[in-house]
Amino acid sequence: MPTLPNDGAEPAFRTWFPADGGYRFEFIAIPSDAVSPPPGIDKAAALAETEKLLPGLMDVMDPKHPGWHTTDTIDLLYVVSGACVLKLDSGETTPLKAGDALIQTGARHAWGNPGDQDCTLLVVSIGVKREG
Repeated sequence: MPTLPNDGAEPAFRTWFPADGGYRFEFIAIPSDAVSPPPGIDKAAALAETEKLLPGLMDVMDPKHPGWHTTDTIDLLYVVSGACVLKLDSGETTPLKAGDALIQTGARHAWGNPGDQDCTLLVVSIGVKREG
């Protein structure tokens, strides 16, 4: 749990998603749905690189439903550029465009980008303890 005053040192957690009481400030680019991985990509190498750069990210992803994930975070999102769609397990979708803001509270979700350019999100993720 953060305390004040502090020296601004890097937090002890090393996973991409912050632990309970931790936080992360991030920019996320969601590519267009029309973009395909390059042919011949080495999937094992790509997953290893993802784990190295974003430790724990793949642990929250649903292997049976690509892109769907659940995190123990409250995410404060602001769309910097482009457009995207937040998809929820309930079937509800929320289209977002540059200038929109949203709070995502740990629901199972996925992102889509039906546009032709990347969508850039500014996100503050706050780690929370999931009850139940």
